[in-house]
Amino acid sequence: MDQEMVKTDSYAKGMSEYQEDDYDSLFRLTEFEYGLFKSFVGKRVLEVGAGWGRLTERVLEGPTILEMVAIEPSEVLFLRLKRRLAGKKVELLCSELGGLRNEYKRHFDTVYSVHVMEHIADDRRFIEDSLDPLLSGLNS
Repeated sequence: MDQEMVKTDSYAKGMSEYQEDDYDSLFRLTEFEYGLFKSFVGKRVLEVGAGWGRLTERVLEGPTILEMVAIEPSEVLFLRLKRRLAGKKVELLCSELGGLRNEYKRHFDTVYSVHVMEHIADDRRFIEDSLDPLLSGLNS
């Protein structure tokens, strides 16, 4: 297991103990975060570091979404993500950003991450890898 994965799994263990029953606070946080970038959300969206899907679920409600892929490298959080988004129109991948399939190169018009950079060892590589799935000159 590489160093980035260890950091992610440590975060995931902490998140698995997080209480999801404070709906009012979570709702306000989700709406605030989504509000920061909703005007940039296009039709084909990639979320990098979906966690347990709180924000993913909100973005899926957006009027422009035709296709969404959410990736989460932590197996612990990915299981929660799958349960939360079962039956929703989103492809879920338990993968790091570099593990995306070739078909996704230059595919998305929007790529976003929220609360991810603090868990990344090589920020520069992460940002460069985040640009790879984007169509030229679009939103990130």
